[in-house]
Amino acid sequence: MVSLNINKRLLLKEIGREETPELLHEIARMGVEVEESTGNEFVLDITPNRPDLLSQQGFTRAFAAFLGVKRGMHMYKTIPGKLKVYVDESVKGVRPYTACAVIKDLKLDEERLKEIIAIQEKLHVTFCRRRKKAAIGIYPMEAISGNITYTAMESGKIKFRPLEADKEMTIREILEHHPKGKEYAHLLRGLPKYAVFLDSKKKILSVPPIINSHDTGKITASTKEAFLEASGSDFRTCHEIIQIICAALADMGATIHTVEVIYGRKTEVTPDMSAKRQEFYGYYVNRRLGTDLKEEDFATLLARMGLGFEKGRIRETYYALLPPFRVDFLHQIDVVEDVAIALGYDKIQPVLPNVATTGGESAASKFDAVIRKVLVGYGLLEAKNYHLLSKEYQSAMDGDTDIVTIRSSVSEGYDALRKSLLPGLLQTLTRNKVHEYPQSFFEIGRVFAPAPAHVEESQHLSIIMAGEVDYTRMRQVVEGLLLALGLQGTFTATDDSRFLKGRCAQLVVDGAVIGVLGEMSPRVLTHAELVVPAAGAELDVDVLRLVTLR
Repeated sequence: MVSLNINKRLLLKEIGREETPELLHEIARMGVEVEESTGNEFVLDITPNRPDLLSQQGFTRAFAAFLGVKRGMHMYKTIPGKLKVYVDESVKGVRPYTACAVIKDLKLDEERLKEIIAIQEKLHVTFCRRRKKAAIGIYPMEAISGNITYTAMESGKIKFRPLEADKEMTIREILEHHPKGKEYAHLLRGLPKYAVFLDSKKKILSVPPIINSHDTGKITASTKEAFLEASGSDFRTCHEIIQIICAALADMGATIHTVEVIYGRKTEVTPDMSAKRQEFYGYYVNRRLGTDLKEEDFATLLARMGLGFEKGRIRETYYALLPPFRVDFLHQIDVVEDVAIALGYDKIQPVLPNVATTGGESAASKFDAVIRKVLVGYGLLEAKNYHLLSKEYQSAMDGDTDIVTIRSSVSEGYDALRKSLLPGLLQTLTRNKVHEYPQSFFEIGRVFAPAPAHVEESQHLSIIMAGEVDYTRMRQVVEGLLLALGLQGTFTATDDSRFLKGRCAQLVVDGAVIGVLGEMSPRVLTHAELVVPAAGAELDVDVLRLVTLR
């Protein structure tokens, strides 16, 4: 939950209501808890899945639709802009993506200036994962010369006056002495270069995700035009942040102008404030909620949530039309949630399922528990990574392109099912570079391989150890695991592109190939941005379990 302070006077004026117990109840029915009501403010708890509500304008917009004051989908116009942002290839290994906008006709005062800063900071904490996933910058256009370049520079070449500082500082001084620099220095640790925004005169606008320049990156109550950017590891995330902020600023009376973001030969025009569509089936919603809603009911209820409605060509196939700030939809189950909120949870009748079962731990789960106990005894930490990974990353790590991909991926970083566990564990090491070595992790989980007519699933175990480790240490751990399971294995030399030649072995138990282990190759370590030796293993738990039953 995130606390949001709402100006009570402005909210009540916009919705044309007075503060009553019934009004507070309506806020709660919308899925927002009123933490406190003072003379001037409502303090609300906003759930992380609704980043569009993290502003005075966003909450007012949603609540007005919910009450029926301004029901239906709220859309925004964009005006083609002239500004161009050139993205240099040097940012690929740092913060590779950005989405931008130009905001004009701003009518700011100290109150609205505080609101803009609050939107930025609350999105940073939640949607941006404390600036790790993305960072936001807002700049006065009058301080910017010409077009903008998003590039990466070596630390020794970065020197500017950071926000609220009284002198120029090097990036090292900023990270060591400036409050924001000290708070977010860990996000830049280990990077060979730092991302920067430059104008046509090579003046530094900011070093994301740390801080803006005081000279070119500080908006005031007199700012009429602003440049808005979000930079991070995923373009979709950056673009969604821009959409949310643009909608809030437009609700303040500003106009939105697009920016051409040029990635070499590819150009993205941002923001795209057009409506998106989420397909859903009427019978699916009714089955999930135990209701008997009709087509006209869906249209009415979605309008109450600020969404549009469109009928599909096939019977009981519909589309929820999503305004640009509703970035929380991934599946038709999200439509079910909005319909349930609009209908009212108190109107959904609970029904006990007509089935009686007795739960129990499966044999496979018990076998996995034994493996966990042994590896924890060796000092390893268990990791749990997503089933989805980047196909490009997996191919680079495993040297295998025969991977199950997702047809409608919502992120370039999660567009394929994992075929092995090692790439995910290597990412775990990459994310933990800021901590001391040695580091040792293991993971037990499902992997997926394409088959002629289906996708094959199996249970794997992967181990990764980094620091002062080698093949011998990894083999000791694997042999200890076999001993605990009452098994003996043979290790035969093999070639695997993930491991060093001559320092890699195939594990065979009772005639069955269980997996492979060895020292990770320099190619893999370089791609994972690791500068210490590492050893890994990938074992098939399903085969291992069958062998123990013989």
